[in-house]
Amino acid sequence: MWHHNTSTHLSGAYHSINFNISRKHQKILKCCQSQHLGELATVCEVYVNDYIVITTPPSKEQLRHVANAVLTGIYDVFPPDEVDSNDPISHKKILKKEGVFAMEKDLLGFDFNGEPGKHTMWLKAPKRDKLLTILHGWCRASADRNHGIPFDVFWSTTYQLRWAFVLIPEGKGLLSLFNKVLAKEPRFVPLHRNKHLSEGVRDCRTLLRESIAEPTQCKELVQGWPDYTGVKDTSKHGIGGVIVGESKACIPNVFRLEWPADIKANIVFGSRIGWVGHHVAHNGNSV
Repeated sequence: MWHHNTSTHLSGAYHSINFNISRKHQKILKCCQSQHLGELATVCEVYVNDYIVITTPPSKEQLRHVANAVLTGIYDVFPPDEVDSNDPISHKKILKKEGVFAMEKDLLGFDFNGEPGKHTMWLKAPKRDKLLTILHGWCRASADRNHGIPFDVFWSTTYQLRWAFVLIPEGKGLLSLFNKVLAKEPRFVPLHRNKHLSEGVRDCRTLLRESIAEPTQCKELVQGWPDYTGVKDTSKHGIGGVIVGESKACIPNVFRLEWPADIKANIVFGSRIGWVGHHVAHNGNSV
């Protein structure tokens, strides 16, 4: 069961959240008990003001214990304001129940299903449908010699596909066709002149459609247990995070590095065009 929240300040209204377990979740608790999980199994990943809690509680009391422990830790770092209205973002998240334990959670634009035996992830429907609509329009216009895709539209769609293919590894190879076009920066991208790119667009659309019926298994996204792990984040000014040892010994390290001047000048986190986009910057941080 997952508990995820990205708010900076948590309102005192969290104390009134009802942690009652639904019938479906009661079955999961019984499943945990049948597997002789006598001890509470919990993982809490935290970075600055973001946290994700994963737990397999044998009982409702232990689930409540985890929730209270997490909230207590957050209150110690970000004390709630005496006036709830001073925490509008948190109040909005409470109304949306974003901080409640659930088997399915929204994680950075992806949906995760934590049901036993499933553990799948997929791109959220609005984002996926938007991409499918754009690619369908490109396919229909691919034979039109008078039609060309504006470069800014092609650029933004490519980066949306790059993010979508985080969960569809088979699609990453198709993006090399898109990257060749991005490197040339033409004013328009005519698909009728590029047969391979046109076929790549159709293949991307096919993969997105197939992901609806067959979401990706999380185990397919992890090639092996890492030697080192940690948390990291990036901004226009630089990158930073914490690295600790997993399979190999490593003294915990906190790092913070500034981007070179040429990267700073070209990095873009919005809708404007730049040769270093949001996802590229985050990938650089991973390296």
